[in-house]
Amino acid sequence: SGVSEWTETRIKQLQTLKEIAFKIIAFISQFENELVKIWNKPKFVLNSNYVITLDRIAEKDIALVEKLLAHKHFKAQIEEWQQLGIVDNSFKKTDVLEKNGKGKRLAKAFQYLPIDTKHFKNVELELLGLFDHLDQQLDGWLIKSENYQALKTTLEKFRGKVKCTYIDPPYNSKSTEILYANLYKHSSWLSLMENRLALSKTLATDDGSHVIAIDENEQERLGWLLSTIFPHYVRVCVAVVHNKKGIQGDYFSYNHDYAYFCIPPALKEANEKLIPQSEWEYDNLRKWGTESERSTAKNCFYPITVKGDDIVGFGDVCPESFHPGTCNHKKRDGTVEIYPVDSEGVERKWRYARHSVEGIKHLLKVHVANTGEIQILKAKASIQYKTVWDDPIYIAGDYGTRLLTEMGIFPDENIYPKSIHAVIDSIHAVSGPDSIVLDFFAGSGSTAHAVINLNRQDGGKRKYLLVEMADHFDTVVLPRVKKAVFTDNWRGGKAQDNSGIRQFFKYMHLEQYDDALRRAKYEDADLFDDPNK
Repeated sequence: SGVSEWTETRIKQLQTLKEIAFKIIAFISQFENELVKIWNKPKFVLNSNYVITLDRIAEKDIALVEKLLAHKHFKAQIEEWQQLGIVDNSFKKTDVLEKNGKGKRLAKAFQYLPIDTKHFKNVELELLGLFDHLDQQLDGWLIKSENYQALKTTLEKFRGKVKCTYIDPPYNSKSTEILYANLYKHSSWLSLMENRLALSKTLATDDGSHVIAIDENEQERLGWLLSTIFPHYVRVCVAVVHNKKGIQGDYFSYNHDYAYFCIPPALKEANEKLIPQSEWEYDNLRKWGTESERSTAKNCFYPITVKGDDIVGFGDVCPESFHPGTCNHKKRDGTVEIYPVDSEGVERKWRYARHSVEGIKHLLKVHVANTGEIQILKAKASIQYKTVWDDPIYIAGDYGTRLLTEMGIFPDENIYPKSIHAVIDSIHAVSGPDSIVLDFFAGSGSTAHAVINLNRQDGGKRKYLLVEMADHFDTVVLPRVKKAVFTDNWRGGKAQDNSGIRQFFKYMHLEQYDDALRRAKYEDADLFDDPNK
């Protein structure tokens, strides 16, 4: 009749089947848990090398430079420099050192040549031995790895040390769409981002910010994700005009993308955007208007001494009983003391207190008004960053793709590098001159290049930590950093000068999940619990 009979025998069969099913589920669960453990475990470093500019070696031990020049593999180093366009075929190693009295010194033209220890493994320990506290001496770390594995591996080393994380992740745009094994395109992308951002957040300092570049394809979803990962942070979505002509869309032509700034409460204020000196505007250092009188800030009333067109000194804060009467007081030695007194004899105050004014001396200049009064003017050298970045320096084609072409670097056709200036300003806005900057979607290496250029501009000591995977690491990221170190002036893949920067960085290749899985060996009783217990 087709009707099941729930006999005692049938029920026992089903109970037995249930027990077997649970044992299979438990078996599979243990297996999957083991895979998760392998996925999350820190990975071994398979190999590592260092890149160090010759000047850093020469200042420690000039004899070691001579040893490198005489090394049997120095020819391979020269060939690498030639391939990078750092030197041409006329380069002779005998030109690296020049006479210095009875000894030798490093020739200025070659001080920033990057030595790669992969060519000198038998001398590497001697090189590294020149430096105490090696990690503190390094300017950067480049890691060849899948980025989740790299973040897990570096977690304890860099926990709480990263001041700025800048990433330019894949966006799910039609030209760079990720190939998913399912139809959950957006949720898979969000999962990829959430896992990695949650890790990078633990690497950040208390006042460490995240900057994420994104386009219209995932901008809204990213904003929602960031609100869950960084719930108490200030989130600012900046529009960056990167293409003046625009890219054709269904209804609008897209000429901008976005940068989300996630700023923690501990960062009290962002840095301001620097204005080129040729565009500086000046205003009187003497305050005027509301609360400008001397009585409102007594430590802002002091003389500034000038001689001709130069500021030569700053006097002490004047005692309350002292009243100069006029702005200018000429001295017998030809100098003039300038006080913040206006044309009507009212005692005002300088905009800066005595203890801080010397820090802005480079922004001050002497000015003679039409009345003959000598005044002190201060330049406006910076402005607050705006929420729309539309300066031509942010055009990606000119200062991203073309920059790489001139450097002789040709990444995958689906790599669209940001303007180096957009990356520089993103980092500068939320970090200081001693910051560690992380990028775990390194792409073409723009973040390391930006950090190097920032240090080149202001003498900072920022460090970079970049992660990229596969052959792209060796063909794009590493060569770009070496080139950027030697000079920032490239044309047709050839260095145009040697305006480099002293540098010392480490690059390494991490074991990956598949590598760890292949190497895993278990005895029969090691992996699984006995399902019969």
